[in-house]
Parts: sequence; structure tokens; C-alpha cells
Amino acid sequence: MRLLFRLPTILITLLALSLVSGYDFAYAQNKSTNLNEELKLNIGDEVGNEIKSLKTELLINSNDEKALRQLTKLLQKYKGTALEASLNFRLAELYMRRAKTARFFEIHRDNSQIVHFTPKETKSASSRGWITKAVGVYDLIEKRFTHYRDMDLVLFNNAFARQMIGEEKQALIRYRKVITDFAESALVPDCHLAIGESLFNSKSFQAAFDEFQKIRQFNDSRVYPYGLYKAAWALYSLRRTAEGLSVLEEVVSYSKLLPSEETRSRLDLTREALDDMVVFFEDVKKPTEAVSYFRKQGGDDKAGNLLLKLGKIYQRHSRHGHLEIVFIDLLDTVPGTPERPEIHRDLIESFEITKQRTKAVVHLETLSDICQEKSKWSKLQKIEIQKSCWEHLEQTGKKYASKWHKDYKKSPNAELAHLTARSYESLLKNEQKISDEDKTRFSYAELLFQQNDYRRASSQYSKVAYITKDLKLRHDSSYAALVSVEKAVGDKWSDSDERLFAILAHDYISLNPKGQFLTDVKFKKAFIAYDKGRYEEAAPQLKDLALGYNNSERGRKAAHLYLDILNIQKKYSQLRDESFLFVQKLTLDAPMKAEFMKIYQQASFIVIQDLESKGKYQEAVKGYINFVNGDPKSVLADRALYNAVRSANLAGDLLQASKLGERVIKDYPQSTYKLELARALVTLYEAQAQLGPAGQMLIRLADWDTEKRLAYLLTGADYKALNNEWDKAVQIYHQLSLKAGNKIEGKIALERLAGYNERFNKWDKSRKIFEQLIELRVQPQASLALLKLVLHAYNVEKNSEKAFKLAKQVVSMKNDGKVSTYALAQARLIQGKILEAEFDMVGVKARPERLSYVLQIKTEKLDNAQKAYQEVISFGDRPTAVEALIRLAKCYEKFSIAIHSIEAPVDAPDADKKKFYQELDNMAMPIEEKNAETLQIALKQAKDIKLRDGSIGNIQMELNRLSRRAVSSRIAIDLTTPENVLPMVN
Repeated sequence: MRLLFRLPTILITLLALSLVSGYDFAYAQNKSTNLNEELKLNIGDEVGNEIKSLKTELLINSNDEKALRQLTKLLQKYKGTALEASLNFRLAELYMRRAKTARFFEIHRDNSQIVHFTPKETKSASSRGWITKAVGVYDLIEKRFTHYRDMDLVLFNNAFARQMIGEEKQALIRYRKVITDFAESALVPDCHLAIGESLFNSKSFQAAFDEFQKIRQFNDSRVYPYGLYKAAWALYSLRRTAEGLSVLEEVVSYSKLLPSEETRSRLDLTREALDDMVVFFEDVKKPTEAVSYFRKQGGDDKAGNLLLKLGKIYQRHSRHGHLEIVFIDLLDTVPGTPERPEIHRDLIESFEITKQRTKAVVHLETLSDICQEKSKWSKLQKIEIQKSCWEHLEQTGKKYASKWHKDYKKSPNAELAHLTARSYESLLKNEQKISDEDKTRFSYAELLFQQNDYRRASSQYSKVAYITKDLKLRHDSSYAALVSVEKAVGDKWSDSDERLFAILAHDYISLNPKGQFLTDVKFKKAFIAYDKGRYEEAAPQLKDLALGYNNSERGRKAAHLYLDILNIQKKYSQLRDESFLFVQKLTLDAPMKAEFMKIYQQASFIVIQDLESKGKYQEAVKGYINFVNGDPKSVLADRALYNAVRSANLAGDLLQASKLGERVIKDYPQSTYKLELARALVTLYEAQAQLGPAGQMLIRLADWDTEKRLAYLLTGADYKALNNEWDKAVQIYHQLSLKAGNKIEGKIALERLAGYNERFNKWDKSRKIFEQLIELRVQPQASLALLKLVLHAYNVEKNSEKAFKLAKQVVSMKNDGKVSTYALAQARLIQGKILEAEFDMVGVKARPERLSYVLQIKTEKLDNAQKAYQEVISFGDRPTAVEALIRLAKCYEKFSIAIHSIEAPVDAPDADKKKFYQELDNMAMPIEEKNAETLQIALKQAKDIKLRDGSIGNIQMELNRLSRRAVSSRIAIDLTTPENVLPMVN
């Protein structure tokens, strides 16, 4: 049997086939179906395939051992016969087969997965030993059986075996012997190939080329295309690349002309030639020619892969511009090429190397687009190609998105951020599923957050939270989604933003029931509702936070906000109860506990105030008292008692109000309400006619309110005087007169002392005090004191002359500031009375010749009194003015009566007497009218000031009397409007 050899690996395969072909496979054939299934290799199962290969070798090894035993017996049996040479040749082949099996065990000797399956006897097997045995047999045949019919094959196999153990020189001798001694042998081209291979390996490229060229003589040989192929490489090594490329083109053309599929499968080197063309092309052709060249040589189905390899070479040699030209041309020309994902991948890598990242991102986006199931490219591809597209996209997208993101973090800039975002989007768009999508999407969200694109970042974080199974990543992403929304919103929460936050908060809580920021999230959710004024929604959440997380700052803040809501809603009873609950239930430090206790007290206080505002005064008083009794040291205690005083007063319980007021002053001497309550107590004591306590409180007020000390002392002394506590009153008056003599209170105190002395008939003391006041010339005290002297002289001493002079002094004070108008009017009134008395003393009875003189004197006296009374009216003291008007009217009446009392001369004729009386009537009439007119004025003024001393009735009676005496035309009638008469309804 002759063997043909093309290259070392092919020779091993052919040798194996040759050796196996002679074995007895009866056992295997009988069980071929089961055995084939058992030993069939499965793609992707590396360990399983290794074990199956081992089983196959063990089976072959077993058969080889059987064959070897049989062959040994045959050699012994046919020794010295014509069959001996063939049997030895068969033995050498069997040794070579055993060498192959031994080599398999050598290779897998360190493989722990299958070594325990290997029998002991094979574990120490040596392939070299078996080859050496084979060489020995071949040498035996060459020496002993020189005329063996297959000597060319023996020499060839011996040469091949010697090459395997490194005996290159001996091998070449045998190859050449085949060529020279067996020129017609089919192995001659194989020998040229083997010699050329050896020369090529020793870098004798020209000699190798010459040897390969000799194979051209054997164009029907199976090694013919391989000879051309190796010649091309020899030319390449001789730097004759263009010639070498042409030879490779011959290889491709030769393969296309092979007659049958079977022949083509054995002799077709198209794939190897096309692959190597790529290497050659890079040296001698332009990149713009690449697409058309390889489409011509390999067709569209192979062009993509070849150009992809060409691009790799360009990339290794940093010819990135060449790569771009070739790949872009290919994409334009053959857009459906299956290698397109790899082409985009390599373009992206090239653009990244040359810092053309915008182009890189464009191709990453294009890669993402074509990988989609509905893309035109994807519809043209097989399932495995579609799958590989996603793999390339994921691998490339993750690689550069991660790299660019790191670069952005080191040196942030808007352009790089934008490109990085696009790279992430290429991976994540259309919801395509990639491995570790959660981590990739999280990185994308981080990038958006770093760019302040918080809304989009929040959306991405939220998606991560739902797709990831990593608990930490779920926590971080769901919380980051919330933080991003907060960042986007700032301080102004719209309704839609709030709804979004509520959804994300629910997600965080449900996805992370023990999350690190659970309290913060719950608090923020409740706080937004609080901030938006949705108190009914916020209140229960805040209360739960307060009770559930009281050891945290958020929990305590929630408690504050919850109580604030109750305060805003004016739910003071609930505020009181809840604040007290917090004091009892929550773990609080001393300041916080005091703060909540303060809220409790304030709420309690407001609840009681509400009772007061609703008029439930007795309940309010009871509540205020209980409030103080519950915590006498409360900052609101004094205010509570103050309010209790007010409520008791409004309830009409003046006694209780007084007692409570005294309690505040006693128990809370520093209270801000002390002065106000003290003043109120004065009023309360007045209302109860307790003038003594009222005075005493005023005296105490004098010590507390230094600004009004003198006024309080003076009034307190007055109350003591009114309560007949004269000793205390006089003591204070005396103290004031001495220490505050130049103040108004001191002057008034002097008045009071003078009044006291006057009341108790101590006129000398009173007079001295009055003189002291007059001397001070302080008004109105001086004028009033002088009036006292006037009144005493007029009424007590009956000394009209003294009284008139003293009254004149009073009237002389009319230009003083703050002078008493009462003192001026009263003093002038006394002068009027004195002048009226002088008017009364002048009679009108006289002889006719003296009558005119007497009337003149009477008229002068009337005029003096009239002036005095009229001046009284001008001083503006209206009660005194009314009295002056009444007295002036009386003067007019007395004057008219006096006129009517004059008698005519006895001896005068009746006619003269009648004429005389007529003249008197004419004289008296205007005086009588003046009398009535003056009374009318007095009546009006008395009514205006509502005098209650009987003056109004007396004036009216006098007017009525005058009306009866006067003519009807002069009657003045004062009518009051009658009351309405209402119908009586049963």
C-alpha cells in the first residue's frame, strides 16, 4: 500500500489511516452503531471529548496489541519466505501506529481529568521508542530485501520516521534516493516537497523554491497545489512578494478547476492560500484595491473574513488609515457580510487608538443597530452569527464604555461624557439583554448623575433596582434613584415629582426592607407630604417614624413634624396627648424630653384657653389651677394663674380672682404679669369695696414700679383715707410732701393733708399747707389752695372784704399754665356774690329829685355784679357757670322788681302818674326779658352737662313762673319728645 504525503500533519493523518486500514475491526464493525454514538464528539464539551478520544485510543491500542501478537506469530511462521519482507513492512507500520497512540498518552499524561482512565502499561509509553523500532525494521528491509517491490515506499517512510526523531540528514538521503532510483515512483513529488520543506526550515529559501518548482512537473499529483503554495512562501521569504502573491492566485485558480467534490476536498488549498494572500497583499497592494481583489479571489462569502484578517494586519502595523479605508469600502460594498460585527469592533478599536472617539461611538451605535433582530443585516444571518453579533456588541461596548467612563472621572469634560453616554445607550437601548446588565446600567446612571442629568439618572437607577439580584446593588440603585429625583427637584416639588418620589420610595422600602437609609426615605416621603400641606397623609407616617425610629435623628425630627401638624390643624387635645405619649414612650435625652414636655404643657394650656374662649370660665379656672398644680415650675405656670384670674373675673367670682392674683404675686415674684395683676387686684378689691386691700396693693405697686411710684403711693394713701385708715394715709401724704414736694404728687399730697386738717377742724394746719401750696405757685394746686382761703374767709370768717381780695388773687392767676378753671370760676363767683349783696343793699325809694341818682347807683351795682357773673361764665367751668347764670337772672329779676316798686309822686295828677308808671314798665320790660333769656341759657347748659343737683328743675319752675306773669308771646316752652305708643298684642 502506497502513502502520499503533503505536509507533516497530513503525513501523520495518512499514516494513521494506512496503519489502521490493515487491522481487524471485526469487533468494532459488529458494534459500530453503539460505538459510533458512544465515541461521537460533542461541540463545546472539551472534557467529554478528551475522554472519548482516550477511549478511542485505548480501543485502537487494544487492537494494535492483538495485531502485533498475530504479526509476530506470522513472522516466525513465514520467516525466509517471500512474505517476510511484506510482513516486516507491516510490522514497521504497526510500530508507527503504536507511536501515534503513545504520543497521545504523552500529551495527556498531566491531564488530571483523564489520566485516571489510562491503563498502567500505557502511562509510561514512549512514542520515540516505537518510532525507533519502526526505523530499525525499515533499515532491515533496505539491507535484506533490496529487491522489495515497494522499496520506494520503504525509503520514504523510513525518511519520514527519521525526521520525526530528528535524523534530518539521513532522511534527506533517502528522499533523494527515491527521486534518483525510482524516478517513476508516485512518491517523487512528495520527496521534492519533503526536501523543500527541510530546506525552507533551514532558511535555504532559494533552494527550497527550486525544489518546490520541480513539483510543477507533476500537475496530477496530490501534492501539486501544496508545492505551489510552499513556493509562494519561499518567494515571500525571498522578498519577492508580488511573485508569491501571483503563485497563491494560481493555487486558488487550480482549486477552482478540480473536477469533483471528492478531489477538491483532498487537494483544495483555497482557504490556506486566501488566508496567506492577506499577508502578501499588505506588502504589495493598496488598501483601496482590497475589497475588489478579495471579492474576486474568494467571492463575497469569503471576502469579509479575509478583509477582517487584512485589517488585523493593518492594525498590528499601526496602519489605521488603511484599515478604515478597507472596512468602510467593504461595508458600503457588501453590507450583509457576516463578519460585519467584527469589522465594526476592529474599527472601534482603531478609532480609539487614534483618539477618534466620535467615529468609534458611531460604529458602536451602528453595531447595536445591526444586532437588532429586525435589522436587514440580522435577517440575512444564521442564528450563530446573530448571537455572535450580540457578543461582540457586549464585549466591545462594555470595554470602551468602562474605559471612557474612567477617563471622564479622571478628567471630566462634556464631550467625553456625551460619547460615554452614547456608548452605554448602545448597549442598553431597545431593552436588549446583556450579561451583567444591572452593573452596566448602574454605571450609565452614575455617569448621568455625574453630569447633573438627575432625572434620567433616576430612571436608570430604578431599572437597575428591579433587574439586579445583587442585594447591595439593589439597595444602592434604589436609593440613588431617590437621591437623583431630590437633586432634580431642589426645593420646589410639583405634584408629578412628588408622585414619582412616592413610587421610588415605595420601591426602596419594598426592595430593601432592612435598607441602610430606610428611615431617611420614609422620612423624606412623609416630609414632602407635610411640605405640600397634605397633613392627613403625612401625619400617620411621621408618627410611625417617631415611634419606630426614636433613637435616630430622623425619628426625633418626625416626632417634631407630627406634633407640628397637630398644632397647624389646631388639634390641641390630640397634640397634648401625643406629646405626652412621646415623653413616655420615646428614648429621649434630657433636652429633647424637656422640649416635648414643653409642647405638652403648651398644648394643655391652649386646650384650657379654648374653654375660656368658649365662655366656660369655671372649667377654665379649674383647668388652669390643675395645670399649675401639676407642674408649678412650668414656664407657663404664672401665665396660667394670670388667665385663671381673668376667667374667674369673667365668671363673676371676684373673690377667687383676687386670691389667684395674690397667689401669682406670692409664688411667682419674678412673673412678667406681676404688675398687671397687681393693678387688676386694685380694681377687683374696688369692685368688692375692699378699699383697704386695694390701697395696700397700690402701696406694694409703688415698690415694684419705680416709674409710677409716686402716683401709686398717692392713690394708695387716698384708698387708705377712704377706708378711714387716716394714720397710714397721713403718713404717706406727709412722706410725699417732704420727698416729692416739687412733683405733682407732692403738691396733691399737700392738698390731701390740707383737706384732712380741714375735715378734722385743724384750720391753722390747713391754712399753713394752703399758703405753702400758694407759695410754690404750682398749678392747679396753688389756685385751688387760694380758693380754700377765699371760701374760708367768705363762709367761715364772714369777711367779705378779705374774701374779695383773696378771690382777686385767684383771678389774677388766670394766665398761669394749668390753673384750675374751677378755682377761677368759684373765686369770681364769690366776688359776684359780694357785688350782688352790694347791689341788694342799694334801695330805690327816694324823692323824685333824687330818683335818677338812686337808679344810677342801682344800675352801676347791677353792672358790677353782671360783669363778675359773666366772667365766671367765661372761665369755662360749666357747673359754676350755670350757678352764675342763675344768680345773674336773679339780679335782673330783683332789679325789675325794684323798678316796679317805685311809686309816683303823691301830688302828681293821675294822668302824670299813669304816664310815670308806663315809663317804669318800659324800663322794666327789657330787664325782665333779660331775666328770662338768662334763665333759658342756664337751663340749656344745665341740661348739656346733665346736672343732678336739682338746678334743672328749679330753673324750669322759675321759667314757668315767669311765663305765667309774662305775655304769651314771650313764653318759652321746653317740650320733650313723647315715647312711642305701641299696640298691645295679646
